[in-house]
Amino acid sequence: MKLGGFIFTALVSAILGAILSYSAHDRLKALIDPTQEPLIAIVELINSCQVPDSAFVVIDLGTGVKVPFVNSKARMRTFDGNSLQIQLNPKYPDVTFEGPKQVAQERMTMRIDCAQSERMEETFKALREQLGN
Repeated sequence: MKLGGFIFTALVSAILGAILSYSAHDRLKALIDPTQEPLIAIVELINSCQVPDSAFVVIDLGTGVKVPFVNSKARMRTFDGNSLQIQLNPKYPDVTFEGPKQVAQERMTMRIDCAQSERMEETFKALREQLGN
């Protein structure tokens, strides 16, 4: 009789658990996998390098979308929580640069500082030579 009671209790618990999880599906999904809210990020570039702003793009690392800077600003559709990063414009494939990552916000400032390291200075020197500056 004990085994029958255990099986009955387990069966009732499983059925009630299934019913409750089905009825609370939306709330459980929101906890496990929250929806990302769309957002338009306006990114201001502070460029202390002797390289024009047009040589850079901001990339949404979540979607892969790249937007160039115009007058030191880029306007990008993204999602709350996605990371953005400054990279060199793809039209300069011989030189690579990846700036620090920042979480997307409606208004944000991203900085490029060529004086940070010798490696970055060499990268931008090569880019300036490629641009003819």
